[in-house]
Amino acid sequence: SLMAGVVVLLIGMLLPALGAARRTAGQMQNSTQIRGVHQAMVMYAQGNKSNFPGITGTGDAREVADASVEGRLQVLLDNNYFTGEYLVSPSENIRAWQGGRLTRDNYSYALLDITTPGG
Repeated sequence: SLMAGVVVLLIGMLLPALGAARRTAGQMQNSTQIRGVHQAMVMYAQGNKSNFPGITGTGDAREVADASVEGRLQVLLDNNYFTGEYLVSPSENIRAWQGGRLTRDNYSYALLDITTPGG
């Protein structure tokens, strides 16, 4: 009975620590994914006359192909810079993009603020 009490006490002390470790791991994964999306945009720009996805490769930043969030991310997905799972936070219940047209239902809230040129 004393041993059972000690086990229950230890479990009670360890559960919050495990939850904190899980939250920290999720935050690290989110940061890694966001950094990966940024790196993909930079890599894309290096081959597109320094223009991010959504801008044509003519060198004139006023020439917009599709500068919406979906348009920019679709270019990166179509060119295999990353997979659809990379756009979804592990803490969100979102269906990752599997192919076809990307919609707002396929990426995390953290990616909503990709501004348009001049915007």
